[in-house]
Amino acid sequence: MVRDSEPLARVLAEWASGAPLAADLQLRTRDQAYSDVQPPEYRADLVLELVRDGQEKPTSMMILEVQLDRDADKRRTWPACQAVLRAQYACPTMVVVLAPDQGVARWCAQPIDLDGHGNSVVRPTVIGPDLVPVITDREAAERLPALSVLSVIAHGRSKHALDVGRAGLHAAGSVDGPERVLYNDIVLHYLDAAARTALEPMAINLKQPYEPLSDFYRKQFAEERARIRREVENEVKLEVEKEVKLEGKLEGKLETLSAVLEARGFRLDDALRTRLQSYDAAELDALVVRATEVDDIDDLLQA
Repeated sequence: MVRDSEPLARVLAEWASGAPLAADLQLRTRDQAYSDVQPPEYRADLVLELVRDGQEKPTSMMILEVQLDRDADKRRTWPACQAVLRAQYACPTMVVVLAPDQGVARWCAQPIDLDGHGNSVVRPTVIGPDLVPVITDREAAERLPALSVLSVIAHGRSKHALDVGRAGLHAAGSVDGPERVLYNDIVLHYLDAAARTALEPMAINLKQPYEPLSDFYRKQFAEERARIRREVENEVKLEVEKEVKLEGKLEGKLETLSAVLEARGFRLDDALRTRLQSYDAAELDALVVRATEVDDIDDLLQA
């Protein structure tokens, strides 16, 4: 999301630095591999270069890491990545960790003691859920969809779940291409069960079926669609059974009416029977009573 959304990257950079970025300061992403670091597979999730207009060399750099769980290996590699970039570009370099879970954020914020004696310490800058706004307004969500989705990640299991989820789905609907599907995936995944159930109709449109990108979400939505299909089939089955019972009940009342008329010397012909099939149960009951009183079959349906 950050790689594809410069506005979101700018917001995160401002949160990390603690101040608004200058108007002439641009953000650009770069390759996240560090060839000078051994082993060479060390990689960051994303690197942001802060570059002033008209200049090629960055004024500072941010190594952005998304951390959803505790991972001891990351706390060993973050200082290495930071040192390499600082040496390569000769500019201030920060490790910025985006941790939407409060417990993970506290863990990430712990100082990293490099020498074991507290003389050389790296302190990652952590963006936890407290820094992520609770976005519930539809217009605000659609102005910056990626930030709205981030709000769902941070607050989708809080008391704000339903409101941030609804705003997040509106935000997802305002973008095109793969991002739309990705944002839907993320919003529904990070909502609590009650909010997800309430908002699923917004994401699953029967005329334009929602197709998740990942295998995980594809399986999840296949199961959900199967559940919805079973519920619909059960509802149809119950309606059919109800209709059959009603038809049987009405047919029984027609037979009763026919028996009363025959007992009085009248016959319920096919034309009259067809007409009576449009009557409900209460109307047929009234006709049965009337059939005991009429002197002519033509008087049966007279009000």
